[in-house]
Amino acid sequence: MAYKALDADDVKLTWGTFRMIRRELGGSGFGLNQIDFPPGKAGPEHDELASGQEEIYYCLSGGGT
Repeated sequence: MAYKALDADDVKLTWGTFRMIRRELGGSGFGLNQIDFPPGKAGPEHDELASGQEEIYYCLSGGGT
């Protein structure tokens, strides 16, 4: 089984805060993005009912609600 490692800081920011990690790793089974919000930033509340997708958020540092 092959693997690839990368430094997320080397992945170009998209939309100002998103790093499209899946694209860089060549994955296709599920999405994987890193979102770098500055302190106090509020992201838009939304759901994925129309798309049928599920999202998982994992906080690397800081906190959120």
